Amino acid sequence: MIEKHQISQLAEEMRFDRYLRIIKPSLTQSIIEKNLRKNCIKLNGKRAKSNARVKNGDEIIFYRVADYENAENFKKPEFTEKAKILAEKIFTDYVIYESNNLVAINKPSGISSQGGTAVKVSIDDALHYINLKEQNNPIDKSLRILHRLDKETSGVFLIAKNRITATNIGSMLAARKIEKQYLAILCGTPNQKEGEKTIYIKKDLNSKIQVRSPDGDEAITKFKILHSNQKYSLALFKPLTGRMHQIRAFAQYLECPILGDDKYGGENSKHLFLHSYKTKIPKDIDNKEILIEAPIPEYFRKFSSENFNLDIINILNEH
Repeated sequence: MIEKHQISQLAEEMRFDRYLRIIKPSLTQSIIEKNLRKNCIKLNGKRAKSNARVKNGDEIIFYRVADYENAENFKKPEFTEKAKILAEKIFTDYVIYESNNLVAINKPSGISSQGGTAVKVSIDDALHYINLKEQNNPIDKSLRILHRLDKETSGVFLIAKNRITATNIGSMLAARKIEKQYLAILCGTPNQKEGEKTIYIKKDLNSKIQVRSPDGDEAITKFKILHSNQKYSLALFKPLTGRMHQIRAFAQYLECPILGDDKYGGENSKHLFLHSYKTKIPKDIDNKEILIEAPIPEYFRKFSSENFNLDIINILNEH
């Protein structure tokens, strides 16, 4: 089976894998990657990677696509009940900000941003379900995630309502115009109580975590210790770059890993004590500056009360 597709409705360039998922909703990321490797999907007659950019006039050729050999398999996917429930909660229980262009939710710990081999449900799945259910225009006016938070990290999570917003927010993130603040409980107390540090990190292919390396990516982080005792510290982090696991790797660099972060040497805990607390977006999006705060999880507040004998909200108001 050979199928050709001519791109003609893009307002601007888009990642190849994202465009494939739009026109073929049943193609998962893993299937896309597999077929690109096998040369079963070509761009303009040539082998292409998933991060290639596509534009109007480009031609996509589908050969005998592995796992999807028949044309009738390219149909709207079926969604699990978990995905449908999460989709409903996004705009009810979790939403903390909404405009014509943007939605922000307070993502609970334990929910993945995107799918994967071991992920049963993700925010991306839920948005995909909403887009198909409401028949949103897949190219220009569909809901789409703007960044990632680790599965166990809670807090502010941004969702675009259209492609223009997604592009604008993406440009702002790349230009470091969006300010993010994270709260964390650290195991121990750093020698330095506040400052700005640059470390260089890259993903270790065996452990799947970020390790410090001279040839790694630049990761810049501001930090401040808000309160501490002999065992734990309440810290505020402001990442100036957006590397995977940046704050977790930075806490390890400070020799005070985050509580519950066993991957980076933190004490074992039911929760990862890392919360995306506040996000500030310039007025370019909705003609006004947007400041979004995510309520702090109850387990985070309870821990602070029991171990620091303080109300975390009062501490934040002082800073």
